[in-house]
Amino acid sequence: MEREAIYLGVENYGAPETNKENKPDFRYRFLIEGEEVVLSIDNGTKDEEGEYDYPIQNALKEGYAYRITTEGDTVEAVQELPWDEPEFTPVVAGTPGGKTLTNFLKTAMMPVGTALYIYGGGWDWQDAGSSVQARTLGVSPDWVRFFEENDESFTYKGVDGDEENVDPTTSYYPYGEYNEYYYAGLDCSGYVGWVIYNTFETEDGKEGYVVPAVAMAKMMEDFGWGTWEHKMANRVMKPGDI
Repeated sequence: MEREAIYLGVENYGAPETNKENKPDFRYRFLIEGEEVVLSIDNGTKDEEGEYDYPIQNALKEGYAYRITTEGDTVEAVQELPWDEPEFTPVVAGTPGGKTLTNFLKTAMMPVGTALYIYGGGWDWQDAGSSVQARTLGVSPDWVRFFEENDESFTYKGVDGDEENVDPTTSYYPYGEYNEYYYAGLDCSGYVGWVIYNTFETEDGKEGYVVPAVAMAKMMEDFGWGTWEHKMANRVMKPGDI
């Protein structure tokens, strides 16, 4: 069955039991014909370690409209419906595939002032690699949309830094250690992974570069981009060192 629906998020988001260990059994909220409906989602295929790839979860974004295909109470496929993407022109712009330090820095400036900090932003939904947005050239319209939907009161976790004011049900922090708001902005390693992708790649959808921060420099050495050193004692930094 095909229906149009607005995705509302994971059922019981922020509850202690709604965590990465239980994510294969999550259920999801949709608004269909004015009524909230809770459905399961096909988790995709498993890898050798028994982990699903969650292709549908990696396409769903809260508040966006989709045409969903269901079998019983399980979503088998989704197609994002067209929406009016915000116009955005970066003040400074890099050139995809331009492998120079200058282009790297220009590229790094593109989302500044437009992409909000989201813990887990740029990572995929299951927190295992790069999101679609981090494997796309240019500033994601999803980041711009989320930026424009918020104001100076925005906080990704606590209110005014006060942990006692944290409300998991209204927070963008991944309490369950999966990234419900992977699409909404960028975190530190997600940002650097996106910059690297836009510096070295010239088309969308290739393998991404988002990895834990402590592993990123070694990853670059493995790609043949430089020499990784764990310690910098007695070594003078030179132009080009990052």
